[in-house]
Amino acid sequence: MVAGRRLALLSSACLAALSAGFQGWHGRPAPDGLEAKEWLLRSLSSARAIDVSAVVLTRFGPREVEAKVRIEQSRQGLTRHTVLEPPMAAGSVTVDDGQTWWSYLPMAKRIFVQDSPRRHQDLPSYQVALACQNYELRLRPGPPVAGRRTLRVVAIPRSREMPIRDHFLDRETAYLLRLIVVQPDGVRKTPLDTLEVNFSPRLDIKSLRELPADVQTVRMDSPKRLARPSDARRDAGFIPIVPKELPFGFIVKELQLVGPKDRRFVATRLVDGLTTVTVYQWRPVPGRKGWPYEMPFFREAEGVRLTLVGDVPKGVSDALLDAFVRN
Repeated sequence: MVAGRRLALLSSACLAALSAGFQGWHGRPAPDGLEAKEWLLRSLSSARAIDVSAVVLTRFGPREVEAKVRIEQSRQGLTRHTVLEPPMAAGSVTVDDGQTWWSYLPMAKRIFVQDSPRRHQDLPSYQVALACQNYELRLRPGPPVAGRRTLRVVAIPRSREMPIRDHFLDRETAYLLRLIVVQPDGVRKTPLDTLEVNFSPRLDIKSLRELPADVQTVRMDSPKRLARPSDARRDAGFIPIVPKELPFGFIVKELQLVGPKDRRFVATRLVDGLTTVTVYQWRPVPGRKGWPYEMPFFREAEGVRLTLVGDVPKGVSDALLDAFVRN
């Protein structure tokens, strides 16, 4: 059901234009709009399969927590992220080979293991095709970032309530070096900024996989994809709400059963091509403690509580949640 809805929303003309533009990358320059799509597609596809070592600043969460992270990536798809700052998180490491995800937390003295989220990534061509339905993509010159020449792919939303996303791409590799998000009220955020980068690093694949051997390893329950909403009833105790329509060009990417086996709940992943948000749904159980039962909720319908996690303006968040309630 979800897959059918996703495919129905794609523009065949947009897919054809992307395909033609990408195949002609080494030919003559394409029109401005097509070239922007081409750069974005190249960034999402070929840039995932290059050797790179970088130090970046990332900001995440409602409080815009800043972290300095060393990223090491091999052309085979193995990635290693090491937190350098802040001090309380320094030394934390995540390793992802596309199939399995390991996370070492020094303070917990544990390594957590689960399936890689990259198993369920959309094809880059699909992401860009969906993005071109919801954004006007413009190619602009960019300033040097970490000593590299850049081009900017500016994604201007067709819905005024959504933010502008400004992608600074390396001119040689299309690797994303900086991302600036401009909210409708003019507030600028920089979720990603590269401080230093090397596209010819000497990477030791064995070292990229190394994690402490003297700590406990905990196997976590990986999210389980649901083919139908009714499949959640047995483990979560309810059938999740799936809205018939969503505003701002968002669609339902997938439903996942998440959480430990004794307190399962549902994650509804929503995407618009460039932005992902998650609506968590659970049925309250009197007296039950822990996550998600003590999680703040913003809507309740049909005995199900809902909360939304994602970096979108409050008006967008409210409208998306209202779509679930109206269902």
